[in-house]
Amino acid sequence: WDFGDNTTLATTITNKTSHVYSTMGVYNVKITVTDQRQLSSTKNFTINVTSSKELINSTLTEKEKDVLSLEKEIALFTGFYQDALESALNISYIKQRLSALRTSYKSATTEAEYNPIVAELSKLNVPEGISKSRSAQDITLFSGPDYVDMEVLQEIGGGNYSSENENGYINGVLLWQRENLDISFDFNEFSGRYPGYIEPITKVFEINIDERTDISYDYFFIMPEIEGFQTDSAFGRKDGFIYINLRGKKSVSFSTTGDFDFTNLPAFISPSISRLTVIDSTPSPEDQSRKWLTFSLVLIALLIIGFIGYIVMVE
Repeated sequence: WDFGDNTTLATTITNKTSHVYSTMGVYNVKITVTDQRQLSSTKNFTINVTSSKELINSTLTEKEKDVLSLEKEIALFTGFYQDALESALNISYIKQRLSALRTSYKSATTEAEYNPIVAELSKLNVPEGISKSRSAQDITLFSGPDYVDMEVLQEIGGGNYSSENENGYINGVLLWQRENLDISFDFNEFSGRYPGYIEPITKVFEINIDERTDISYDYFFIMPEIEGFQTDSAFGRKDGFIYINLRGKKSVSFSTTGDFDFTNLPAFISPSISRLTVIDSTPSPEDQSRKWLTFSLVLIALLIIGFIGYIVMVE
């Protein structure tokens, strides 16, 4: 970032920064972007730096209009989507701060009083609008063995498991889910339109639950704690995980600002450990004996074949 006022160049790893000019005027700003291959591209901009008083008034007015526009856009969505967007954008907080800054602006008379207002305004990042940037419908929820945490399941649902046969219990979780549930979800990502760039705001997951059998006991949707988590259901936290009791539910919605999507949702569903059919993954002594016998026979056969081959070559 070359701000055109002979100050030190700034380097960032994101596409945004802030800079305070010491005097008013027109400046030529030069931005150079360099990728991992050390290839670069440069673009120039012209900006007009005005007095703090004029800047505050115009910026306040612009951000207040953007908030009103956002509220109208959010109102077009229904139910949980409204809550997720308002929470991710922090609309209530932004409105409160804009109102407070407007009051401070009206009473300010000196540059020393204007400058803190300018500084805070620059930190209030309000998009000009929002749009749906990615979407996927009716995705089957696949819980891989790496997603299942038996320690957490034990804490949440009760029961006990043997760590010596942990894989057997994990397979029991996956088997229970496959035999008792058809789980799919819809995914929607929303992004904010900012001056010069677009940035993801939040991702909304709608989990659809279809019980293959009538389940009359508790079972839980469990996943690691995620950034900016919001949900339309009662939930709990335990040892770095979030869980929701799915008993009697047909759907659950949640949103996150975390860095994952429909391709890598790290969740699993399970009842208490006592209701699982444990698949024994520890080989019995008889199985181990059979394996050693088979290995020995194969080894002997290879030695015989090698010896015969040696004799043939010698002759």
